[in-house]
Amino acid sequence: DAAAVTLVDVGDALQGSILCSQSSGSEVLSLMNTVGYDYQVFGNREFDYGMETALSFIEQSNAEYLGVNFRDLAADTEVFPPYAIQEYTINNQTVKIGYVGILTPESIAKGTPKYFQDADGNFIYSLEADTNEQFYATVQTAVDSALAEGADYIIALGHLGNSGVTEGWSSKDVIQNTEGIDVFLDGHAHSVVESEEVTDRNQDNVLLTAVGTKLQNLGALIITLNDDGSLQASSHLINTVSEAEKESESYQTLDTAVKELEDKYSYLMVEEGNSAYDLCIYDPVSEERMIRNHETNLGDYIADAYKAGLNADIGIINGGSIRADLEAGDITFLDITNVLPYTGTVDKIKASGQVILDCLEMGSRLYPEESGGFIQVSGMTYTIDSEMPSSVETDAQGMFVKVNGNYRVKDVKVNGEDLDLEKIYTVAISDYYFTR
Repeated sequence: DAAAVTLVDVGDALQGSILCSQSSGSEVLSLMNTVGYDYQVFGNREFDYGMETALSFIEQSNAEYLGVNFRDLAADTEVFPPYAIQEYTINNQTVKIGYVGILTPESIAKGTPKYFQDADGNFIYSLEADTNEQFYATVQTAVDSALAEGADYIIALGHLGNSGVTEGWSSKDVIQNTEGIDVFLDGHAHSVVESEEVTDRNQDNVLLTAVGTKLQNLGALIITLNDDGSLQASSHLINTVSEAEKESESYQTLDTAVKELEDKYSYLMVEEGNSAYDLCIYDPVSEERMIRNHETNLGDYIADAYKAGLNADIGIINGGSIRADLEAGDITFLDITNVLPYTGTVDKIKASGQVILDCLEMGSRLYPEESGGFIQVSGMTYTIDSEMPSSVETDAQGMFVKVNGNYRVKDVKVNGEDLDLEKIYTVAISDYYFTR
């Protein structure tokens, strides 16, 4: 039999690039329609444009959005179908594959909570994770339903991440606390996992794979039918396109669409400045991402710009908002928007020393693991005691409640002076970060 191909995306596809920010995601969704995606999952970034725009993606997409744990509380209904079952023919035998979509509960805390609330601050949308047990049970119910409906094999499409995420909400946490999933295609952490076996609660192996970020790789999951009738999966990554593939009709069609968009946004290639140095979020030698658990020169530069531009005492930006290196040489507006792709404003606010200390503590709670909330600063220095466990408490949505114990963050100084917990400071910060 000819191989059947199903194309899926596990979230954050519609934010993080100039095409996204200039079109609120619609230009990229149009390209995805051209490519021919079959199933998609919302990442936390799909909510960046507000709930009305996020929900409009459902109608704009030719693919089917899936999600077991996105619920409209007012209507008491699931926003997306929790799963879909697709039939394939392998060696003249019909095989049914169940695709189960899972959204990260961090979409609230790492996004804008008001998008999930009504005007009075009541939550009108839920991600079904008030407790970890509720989250796992919601996933298990969908897996069980897909199997009962006849699925022979279950592929989870998860925007969860495997490191640097809230405890209990990672892809490995879900695998280890459920049964029946055969393969887990993961996103959110933007990490690369070519192929890893993770044991579920029945001690069965589940294949976990993740492809990185911004088409760094394509993931190829190959499912074969064994002689005994069982199904077997293997995965590998693709990061090159052959000359023969470039000559194909499908590639040429997409290339034409991409070039049309490049021409449309060519005006963004105007030069805005010049740098004598590489400004980095990745280690230039190992290529390991540093911005989410290290101070970097680009993080410092942006925080300095915030502070100087708004004449504030302190500049703050979370590492997860900084998305690309700036190479030495001419810098265009397009380069800048690739570094800071998300829409929003930089605001000057007032905050007490205690609030600032709590903010630093929240941002460093996962250190030395990566965290998008890790804070790059200007006008301020601080030390993290990585030997001390974090005592940060969060609510069911993953938002900060309090520090219930000793602080990992120590020796905080503002412009060379000890942080005064009672003093009010001015802080230059993105609206995304301070409204969370």
